[in-house]
Amino acid sequence: MVGLDERYGWIENKRVIAAVSDQTSLVKALKSPVEVIFLLQSDIINVEKIVSVVKSVNKKIFLHVDFLSGLSSDVKAMEYVAKKIKPSGIISTRPSTIRSASQFGLFAIQRVFILDSRSVKTAISSVESAQPDMVEIMPGIMHSVTANIVKQITVPVIAGGLVSQPEDVKGAIEAGAVAISTGSSELWES
Repeated sequence: MVGLDERYGWIENKRVIAAVSDQTSLVKALKSPVEVIFLLQSDIINVEKIVSVVKSVNKKIFLHVDFLSGLSSDVKAMEYVAKKIKPSGIISTRPSTIRSASQFGLFAIQRVFILDSRSVKTAISSVESAQPDMVEIMPGIMHSVTANIVKQITVPVIAGGLVSQPEDVKGAIEAGAVAISTGSSELWES
């Protein structure tokens, strides 16, 4: 992929990321050809084992730490995630969590929600402040908005949310997204 440095090598082979939030979808994702899994929900009791299982089959796993039950989003929590759980990286909507994760060497993906033109400006400002490694735009089916944001920020973009058809994937990639995340297991096979 042109323009991406070695930090993004994990995204080069497959542009579809499995977004999972339960055991059934996790098992499907583990058996699928996807190389990257976004774990959207978990708890402090199970997450270390889940990360270990995913890594044992040579897949990357990113934890949505905003929905990691039993763990706060402060600096010590990110230190714990980095040193004890050891995921491939984290996902968060919170700029302070993104900055904390980066302090401990965690690859940080900032998730932003686009509702209107004002939220585009807010998202861009938030990304500039937090300085994540990547940004995930939600919903990922607004291709002209994705293209606009891609032009205004300096980090790669993932399109996620409501991506359910092959044409959604194609449109997001054509708009400049480096990958898409989806809970639609049919798309994991592509």
